[in-house]
Amino acid sequence: MPPPRVIAPCSPRVIALLDLDCFYCQCEMLRLGLPASTPLVVLQWQMSLAVSYPARELGIKRGDKYKDIKHLAQVVFIHVECDGLAGDGLAGDGAGDGLAGDGAEPAPMDRVARYERQYSLTAPEKAAALAREDRYLPPHATSKATIERYRYVSGLVFAQVKACLDELCGPSPYIFEKASVDEMYLDLSAHCAAELLRDPSPPLSPGAARTLPAGSPPPPPWVAGCNAVAAVRASVKEELGLTLSAGVAGNKTLAKLLAGENKPDGQCALGAGGLPLLLAKTKLGKVRGYGGKWGRAVIDVALAYRGVEVDGMGYEEAREARGKVAMADVAKVPAAFFEERRVSAGGILALCRDGEESEEVENTEGQLVQTISAFKSFAASAASTLDAIGDWVALIAREISGRVRDDEERNSRFPRTLTVYFASAEKGAKMKSRSGPMPAKAETAGIVAFFNKVLGEPGVFPLNRIGAAATNFLSREKNGIAAAFAKQQAPSPAKQQARTPSPAKQQAQEQAAPEEDPDLAMARRLQEEFDKGGAPDEEDPDLALARRIQTEINEGEKRGAQSRDRDEEVARELNRKFEREEMVLQASKKPQAKKRKGGGEMGGIQAFFQKKK
Repeated sequence: MPPPRVIAPCSPRVIALLDLDCFYCQCEMLRLGLPASTPLVVLQWQMSLAVSYPARELGIKRGDKYKDIKHLAQVVFIHVECDGLAGDGLAGDGAGDGLAGDGAEPAPMDRVARYERQYSLTAPEKAAALAREDRYLPPHATSKATIERYRYVSGLVFAQVKACLDELCGPSPYIFEKASVDEMYLDLSAHCAAELLRDPSPPLSPGAARTLPAGSPPPPPWVAGCNAVAAVRASVKEELGLTLSAGVAGNKTLAKLLAGENKPDGQCALGAGGLPLLLAKTKLGKVRGYGGKWGRAVIDVALAYRGVEVDGMGYEEAREARGKVAMADVAKVPAAFFEERRVSAGGILALCRDGEESEEVENTEGQLVQTISAFKSFAASAASTLDAIGDWVALIAREISGRVRDDEERNSRFPRTLTVYFASAEKGAKMKSRSGPMPAKAETAGIVAFFNKVLGEPGVFPLNRIGAAATNFLSREKNGIAAAFAKQQAPSPAKQQARTPSPAKQQAQEQAAPEEDPDLAMARRLQEEFDKGGAPDEEDPDLALARRIQTEINEGEKRGAQSRDRDEEVARELNRKFEREEMVLQASKKPQAKKRKGGGEMGGIQAFFQKKK
């Protein structure tokens, strides 16, 4: 077999991955006014979910149990936000806002006000919140974890990044892809091509000087990309007080790998001769898309080529052997050997030998979420009757109602379908679901009524998990012909149920997923640890269960888009033509949005950050 080609990394594509450093910890430090040097751990129930860099220097890792690290007196321990049945929100500011368990019907935009309030506390309020929350563990039996606090800040960061890029790139386009709550990909190829027309050999700016290997200059297109990324990172740090790390390369995989080379608050690009070094030091299990079953299959083939068979090994021994396989090790395996083992390896060999990948950055700007969901897990003994979980049904219903009403206010759309999910406590039982029309105005009482109808079926109890999801959104144009169609009922439960993939298909879809957010993957691991100990954990809306639900929704929407009601399409077209002049006139009357320094618009939810300056 010929040796792997050694190439100078040069590509017309300029791809960057921007990653917020230990995002959950940064959010809590910002909210509580803690300095960056504070050793801080964000907990989810009894385990560490996020660990700040100063805390890592003390030997703390994600997944460590709280009982094993709580003796470290210098560490601040903050639990993820919880909504509790008592109605206090467990953060000291939730009482009476309709967001916890006080029974109030949530009003649109209340959630924005809640989190704007949390991140704009005065110094005495921050001190009081820290004293109240440090090392406080909410009771699992009456609390439901939520990551809304972090989603809120994530939205501010994405808005600031795009505002900076709009000013920086000018007429040259860029592509923005939201990869997770704390990661984003940028395709800056067009911008860098324009920059090279002005200066064919641009120098690296001071904030963009890190390369691999150190001191080796990257090709000019990547230099221009490094300078742009450095400007974006500086803008976010100045405006929001948050740090990002970044990697710049010719494709998404290499950019993500490089983003971890200079953390925290740094960035990295490949210099001449840097690719072989990166491939030799990077373990395949760390490469996006190869951390699961597919990655293990490729690793096992690479081990077998070296005469190491993992089938006869114990779990720990096999895990240790797999953890030592680098990308360069995979590159040495002939394609024919992969074929003998019935493992397709065309793409992975191109990546491991030459750093080649063709996946494009997907434009997610303007895309809206396709599901709004909430879930709660129980011990079987605590969920044996409908009365026993009535408070949790009400809390989930209020959360769905509030988020749907908030989304409607923001995006002028409404979900037609409400799906209730439930899982029996019996060993091996699969998640089941029932769907129906979303109640008018997404009122809590209507959602609770549908919950009770579904959970009232024979043989449902005892349960260990329940949840609900709002899906099948329909735009609501006001004062037009199409508005009448927005009121149409959702598909019948029978039709909606027919869209749900079989458990086998769901499993196959999950295994085919290209990547999972590291924090969500961590939450999966926490869930497994809890299950081993006999105590159930819960997953937030963005965790594994919600990912499965999203897969179902996407499959259903693809089919639904192909068979959309023709009358609705005609009505929409008539409405667009009929109201075009009125929409233009209304738009011309809107006041100009106040501009921030970065060139982007400043709304109410961003303005409070300026108070700290």
